[in-house]
Amino acid sequence: MKLAVALFMMTTFVHARAFSSRAMVAQRHVKIPAPNPLYVIGFVHGCLSELKQLLKNLDVSTDNIVLVGDLVNKGPSSAEVVQFCRLNKIKSVAGNHDMSALKHLKMFDTLAGSKKEKYKWTQQLSLEDVDYLESLPLSITLDGLSCSIVHAGVVPNSASIESNSEFDMTTIRLVTRDGLSAVSKQSAEKEKEKAVNWTEVYDGRFGKIIYGHDAKRGLQNKEKTVGLDTGCCYGGRLTAFEVWSGEICGVYAEKVWCEKSKKS
Repeated sequence: MKLAVALFMMTTFVHARAFSSRAMVAQRHVKIPAPNPLYVIGFVHGCLSELKQLLKNLDVSTDNIVLVGDLVNKGPSSAEVVQFCRLNKIKSVAGNHDMSALKHLKMFDTLAGSKKEKYKWTQQLSLEDVDYLESLPLSITLDGLSCSIVHAGVVPNSASIESNSEFDMTTIRLVTRDGLSAVSKQSAEKEKEKAVNWTEVYDGRFGKIIYGHDAKRGLQNKEKTVGLDTGCCYGGRLTAFEVWSGEICGVYAEKVWCEKSKKS
């Protein structure tokens, strides 16, 4: 009994350590060199087999890989994806699902029902895995290229990438027509003529933006923006974009891992 109590206390201490006074995202905006080639990969969402197959096909060092976030949820192997990315030192920006996983890990003992079932995989994360997720920045700017990687997008007429809020950078889809502020889906449904996709009014002021968080629109390869959410977890593809050449490649999902919701 004493041993069981001690082990429980040790486990609780480890999870408490994982959520110390540090910010959830340690360094919010980073700049890295842009090796040639450099492949940016769309949403993995727990699809480890597809990620491994795509990396095998690309046949480059993991130093030449950046992910667009949402490593976890929906697919079958969320914890394993985090561990794989950490061990292989794969760079990624933070996605809303990654941040949600950290939030629900912290409060796991208070969860119940479907929410607890959804996040039970977080109990497989090591302290090092948690540290990795916490370390993911909101944006990665490529030194030597006029290009930045974010999870969902930016407010088009904002002063700088850094001035964008964490919420906007991980969830934005719609904005006001003047590009000055994000618009929620609920507000957009009430005033459809006043909301547009952020990419439609983005003027390129921060260079090319590579993003995801829009599976309904799928691959969006434009002059100033590239959207890479091609719905691998929904039976679609896991897509990679090579930033120097503009090459696009990918692998098909092994199966439908998750049914699409109306929000997707």
